[in-house]
Amino acid sequence: MYPLNVVLVGFVETDALFDLRRELHNASVAVETEYPDVPAALAALPLLPNAKRLFTLFIKAEPDLKELEKLNEVFPGQPIMALLDPVCDAGMVLKAMRAGAAQVVVLPFAADDFQAAMKRLALQFGQVQTDATVIAVSGVSEGCGATTLSVNLAREIAHVHRTPCILAELSFQMGRLACYLNVEPHFTTADLLGDIDRIDLEAIRRALTEVAPNFSILAGPYQGIVPVEAPVSSVVRLLNYLRQLARVVIVDMPARFDATYFDTLAVASRVMLVAEQKVPSLHALRLVLDSLEQREVVAAKHVVINRYDPTNEAFSLKRLEELLKPERLLTVANDYPHLAAAVNAGRALRDTAPHCRALHDIDHLAAIVLGAEKPPTQHESFLSKLMHTFRG
Repeated sequence: MYPLNVVLVGFVETDALFDLRRELHNASVAVETEYPDVPAALAALPLLPNAKRLFTLFIKAEPDLKELEKLNEVFPGQPIMALLDPVCDAGMVLKAMRAGAAQVVVLPFAADDFQAAMKRLALQFGQVQTDATVIAVSGVSEGCGATTLSVNLAREIAHVHRTPCILAELSFQMGRLACYLNVEPHFTTADLLGDIDRIDLEAIRRALTEVAPNFSILAGPYQGIVPVEAPVSSVVRLLNYLRQLARVVIVDMPARFDATYFDTLAVASRVMLVAEQKVPSLHALRLVLDSLEQREVVAAKHVVINRYDPTNEAFSLKRLEELLKPERLLTVANDYPHLAAAVNAGRALRDTAPHCRALHDIDHLAAIVLGAEKPPTQHESFLSKLMHTFRG
């Protein structure tokens, strides 16, 4: 069985399509789906980080090369075979490769040539995987500090781990990120999502605002309340662009709880749910966890109790673990004076209080989501047990 499912783009019921289907059948290739053109494919195909696909695109004339470029940018690491119409001149082969085609086949079909191209693509892309990590951070209730946590988590990943990180705010009405970091971005997520069919990777790059080395943001609308209706396919395309520009993409997700919210969580590498030691917040957290399970969201899930108070006996760490049964329960200390000072200064904790308790806990979160957590020594394990006993 051929290792890559094929997506046909730009073909109509012609002899070329008949010949293509015949050759794909001869190579035991499964055709996943078909689209009349590139915009239709971009609107319909979900982002599946570990999917193995081969796009076959019919190139009839030079304007089609821009569509080839866009397909390559939206689905990086996924091979594209360009099939050139016989009327194309020889120079189109090189242009198609520059635009992103991994293999070029000139019609009419020569079976041996087509099969050789298919074999080469299988060898080159049979084990394609995407390296970028997408971390969706969502507060489950209003005011639980998810945006503040996202800001400082991204800053620590960029600073401590020296890993390029983008923080994107998926607020569709009124964003807070620009205000939190005292910046005035030229473009926002509303601008990009509202014109997603006309943007490319370079436009996304220009829309980013650098806050610190390795740390850039894509803020939500901040100069007014701008309702934006974006289908999940547009959100997925935006995330797929961002994955190409940094090793880690953190998505600050407002608690909308609609289809776009859950579908976006479903395409993340990791989901971080933020709650507080309050009955309404914990109730919402339980509902979100149940919904993610029902929707079979496979991303690793981390539950963070923000502003954690170890003296709160009703919702101690042990009690919360019994109630929630999360994959992993983590805490961030209640460090209001330092957090408030950082927010009011429009800066991250790293830049105002680098030794505070909350930042220590956020550093621990960063190590966990990056897979860089160090196993405890025997001495550290003993102390951890004592602290766990104290908190319980």
